[in-house]
Amino acid sequence: MITSIKRLFLTGVAVFSLLISSCNRRSNTSYADAADCSATVDSLNTYTNSVKPIFDTHCAGSGCHNLASHKSSLIFSDYSNTMEAFNRKHVLCAIHHDRNCKPMPFKQPKLEDSLIQKIDCWVKGGMKE
Repeated sequence: MITSIKRLFLTGVAVFSLLISSCNRRSNTSYADAADCSATVDSLNTYTNSVKPIFDTHCAGSGCHNLASHKSSLIFSDYSNTMEAFNRKHVLCAIHHDRNCKPMPFKQPKLEDSLIQKIDCWVKGGMKE
């Protein structure tokens, strides 16, 4: 009887801990929704025009998030893999260096605000190719 109560209590604590930790991370859309995109021309802010050059320079380099390395199973070297990464992970949380996420680029300074804003606005605008 005591073992069952103890097991139930420990299960409850584990579930509560998971719920609390998952609530601390903001979703990609919450960062995008907060972005001021008033100066962004939505039709020009596409993956190919705006986002891919940022990811190629800062994320998809050798040993990181490219086809060969794909750290954390994230690939940012093409549109379809980038979309998959954004749908599975808290990418914007990491790019914003939110305290609840592993900051990216890893062991590098935070991206310039203007670059982060382009990515936020790309998400807000529907992540067009």
